[in-house]
Order: sequence, then C-alpha cells, then structure tokens
Amino acid sequence: MLRIANLEEDVRKRTEEVIELVHRILLENFQRGEVVSRRALIALAEVSFRHAGASGERRYYLAAALYSWLFLFPTDPALAPDPYDPRLRLAADLYNRSVTLAFVDPDSDTVRFRDETVELPVGPLEIVLDESSLVWGDRKLIGFVPVSELEVRGLRNRYRWRGIGAPLAAILEPVSPDDRRDAYLQPSLRLPVAALLRFEVDDESIERGVVRARLELHAASDGESVEIAGHEVPLEMGSFRSNRTGRGEFP
Repeated sequence: MLRIANLEEDVRKRTEEVIELVHRILLENFQRGEVVSRRALIALAEVSFRHAGASGERRYYLAAALYSWLFLFPTDPALAPDPYDPRLRLAADLYNRSVTLAFVDPDSDTVRFRDETVELPVGPLEIVLDESSLVWGDRKLIGFVPVSELEVRGLRNRYRWRGIGAPLAAILEPVSPDDRRDAYLQPSLRLPVAALLRFEVDDESIERGVVRARLELHAASDGESVEIAGHEVPLEMGSFRSNRTGRGEFP
C-alpha cells in the first residue's frame, strides 16, 4: 500500500508524519461515507508496531493494536476480513503482541494494567480496566508475565491456543487476607489468562477523535473464546508443564 502511494521512502525517514497522513486520509474517506481501506489499516498497524520498537514509545504499540482491531472487527460487518486472507493472522499477531508490549513494565518485566488516558499519535485513547476480571473465584490475579517471555527447563510441554488477546501467566492471591489455602499451592503456580483490549469504536468516537477501550482479563478456565461484534472469537493463551521451576518459569 505504501509503495502504491509512493510513501515507501518517506516512511523510513518521516515515520510519524506518514502515520498521521495516512490516518487523516482514512478519516476523511470515512467522513465522506467512503469505504475505509483495509490495506491501509494493516499497513498502519505494521508501521506503528515497527516504529514503537525503534522509538521505545508505547503509544505506537497502542496505535498498532487499534489499527489491527479495526482491520479484524470493522465498524461495518460487511467489511470483515475473509477467513482465507493471510493478513487476518498477521493482524491478530500484531494486536496480541502490541497489547503485550504496551503494558510491560521495563523495570520488572511484568505486565501492569490500570485506568489511564494515552495520547496516541492521532488523538486520545481512554483505557478503563475491568476490575471484576481481576478476580478468579476467591483469588485475585496479580503478577502478570507475558507467556512469550517465559523460559521452561527440564521436561517441557508447551501448549498454545491461537486466537485474539495477549497471552499471560498470572499469580493467584487470596481475596481475603485470612485465607491460608495458599499453603497448598506451589509458589511457581501460574494461571493462563488472555488480556483483551476491547476498543469501542463507533461513528461518534471517530468524529470526536476520542477512542475508548475496556481492558479485560479472561482466565483459561472460564472459556476458550470471547464474544466480539456478535461473533465468538477464540482467545490466545499459552501454558507450560515442567519438572523444574524458577524465575520466569511455571509448571
């Protein structure tokens, strides 16, 4: 798409300007009632993701997640990607990895979630954390670690479910401080979860230039899919089994 628009050289030298330019063109097309180019959306997701890694600015990871989401779940259901389109898996991988990296704390390598407003290259993104999704039975989910960053030693079995969401491993903490049942749990025990940044994009939010997103945590034991835009979509998760545990490992 960038080659066709003669922007391939510009994106290397003026990446941020090209992202804003293409976004503005897409917005103008939308306001005129024209079809938003899916090719442009996936190009913006790729360029934003690459620039986030090169610049260290997390807002570009969130921008990449937004563009990937719009490609996967367009406001017009008639524009949903064909299941045989190879860009479908690319968009899902860009979304999953972008959500993971956008919330990683570089000092601890753990994933930290909170309510916040982030100024994206094209406008503010209001993120609201679904606090109820942090409770699993009588346990709280804490200490999230990206599954992709874990190392497993010893006898190894790795299980992976492909889908949407950032695959994480969470520590279980009692909701009640008087609950002593943790004594029966291995300290290295982790629960597979998927983090879903559910963008709430509609005509009004596009016109206002403000995008909202709800941050949800889904435990593997609660189901392997989630409803998005009226469809059941599989969640991306991962887990391990090992005979040895240590830092960054879980059985």
